[in-house]
Amino acid sequence: MLAAAIVAGVGLPAALVIAGLRYNDTPSAPLGWYWRREVPAVGLVRGQFVSVCPPGWVTPRRFPFYERGSGRNRCLGGGQPLVKRIAAVPGDTVVETAAGVKVNGRPLPLSAPMPVAPVTGLRLPRAVGRWVLRPGQYWLYGPGATPGWARYSFDSRYFGPVEFSAIRGVLRPL
Repeated sequence: MLAAAIVAGVGLPAALVIAGLRYNDTPSAPLGWYWRREVPAVGLVRGQFVSVCPPGWVTPRRFPFYERGSGRNRCLGGGQPLVKRIAAVPGDTVVETAAGVKVNGRPLPLSAPMPVAPVTGLRLPRAVGRWVLRPGQYWLYGPGATPGWARYSFDSRYFGPVEFSAIRGVLRPL
């Protein structure tokens, strides 16, 4: 009886994680549980939350605030996938300046890039410039779990647009 309870206690949560359940505890997106679905071949839209790997040069060693990944849940740079919202899709124009990011002329709230990371004081790269997103490119933004947190999200403001192949899954908040 005890063994069955232990197996159920360990097996059920593991099965749910394998099935796509994910908990977000980072402040750059709403806290809570998400179901991860496979990435559709077409049809990613602005506003969707995704699980995504940043470019390979983004590593936990270079950016200590970026959490290490393990096993299947590991990105090329050794970190774990990030939870971000799609702010721009192929064909959109993204302009980033020191004052913030605009998508098709509309400003993203609290999107001025920070020169250094809070707490660590680490100098952050900046993706300042203008992009017309090519097919298969997406601009990611962390809207923040609470008002004001968007300014602290580690997203495309620092590493630029991401390729479709970097997106691991579409996340639906529960």
